[in-house]
Amino acid sequence: MNQETVVGNPQTTNDAPPEKKKKRAICSRCQRPAERACICAALPHSRISLQKCELVILQHPQELKRKNRSLPLVELCMAQDDIHTVVARRFGTQVDSHVMDLIKNEHRNVMLVYPSDDAKSLTEGLRQICERNTAGNDDKTTIVFLDATWRFVKQMYKANESLFPKNVIKVALKQEDWSLFIKKSEFKPARFDIRTPPSPNHLSTAECIAWIISTIENDPSHYDTIMKPLDLMVEQWHSFSGRGTFSFTNGDGSIDEATQDDKRSKGRKRKKGSTLLGMTLRLGTLEKVHENVIVL
Repeated sequence: MNQETVVGNPQTTNDAPPEKKKKRAICSRCQRPAERACICAALPHSRISLQKCELVILQHPQELKRKNRSLPLVELCMAQDDIHTVVARRFGTQVDSHVMDLIKNEHRNVMLVYPSDDAKSLTEGLRQICERNTAGNDDKTTIVFLDATWRFVKQMYKANESLFPKNVIKVALKQEDWSLFIKKSEFKPARFDIRTPPSPNHLSTAECIAWIISTIENDPSHYDTIMKPLDLMVEQWHSFSGRGTFSFTNGDGSIDEATQDDKRSKGRKRKKGSTLLGMTLRLGTLEKVHENVIVL
């Protein structure tokens, strides 16, 4: 009788249901883990409202899977009517008709940020827009960005090239733009190093967008507004990942599966790159690079 009692007790213990893991609370505003990775303290009290331009971001679906993206920070800082993000490989009938009108309207200034062989400097592109506006075209300028790793962004550029109006202005940030901008706002080399930039002068998507809208709107405060949450995100990321090292974590201690899969598929080779394509302002020359933190 005593033996049966002893045998029965372990069975009761093993059948006990496992404790459920507590779900992390997510901030309703920034959509990041509320306790450890919320960036709301660095977000502006009032969103940036653009007077001279409107942004269209074509984001590759693979980029959407990454947790270490800087584009969401831009979206949190800007008025919703001034930025339109399309998650797709190409523009087309599946895209909102209003967005398609922004990029296909031949009576509207459209600027594509991409370091193609025929790309002008941002300074020259803006000069061309001023000449057009003098002739009567004074609508907001549509600025188009392609957000993906360099491997994908080249494919996206080719797939969408015929969809832009014939008078589209292609620009890339070049040395003359750099010299003009750096006098107006604070620049920190390798600011977004959680995506392992190939050089200290490579920019994240957020930095590039902030730079361009600050220049077009002639308001350096836009750059600073977007850099505050970006700097806080990087600081939090380093606290989990270890400063100065590449990590598979999401900046909140969890694993970034998209980044981990990329590492495995590349034979765990260290990636150079940057999101949104790229150009690096090294020694005043334009240098195309391979993948992931922008550079424009």
